[in-house]
Amino acid sequence: MVQIKIVANNSRKTILTDENNTVRQVLDANEINYAVAPVYIDGAPLGVGDHDKSFAELGITEKCLLTAIVKTQNA
Repeated sequence: MVQIKIVANNSRKTILTDENNTVRQVLDANEINYAVAPVYIDGAPLGVGDHDKSFAELGITEKCLLTAIVKTQNA
C-alpha cells in the first residue's frame, strides 16, 4: 500500500492505495480535475503518459505528495 497525500484547490486528504493503481485511477476516484491543472508527484511534474503509469512503475512504493493546483489569480 502507498500513502498518498492529495492536495488540490478544494481539498486536502491522505489516502491509502495499492501501488499497482495508476495516477489517473486515484485522481478520478478522488474527483480531482486533472484536465485543468498540472499534476505533480513530490514536486516533479508528470510527463506525457505518466497519468496511466502505476505508482510502482513511477518508483513510488511507500508514500508521496500528489498535487493538482489551478492558479486562479494573476500575480
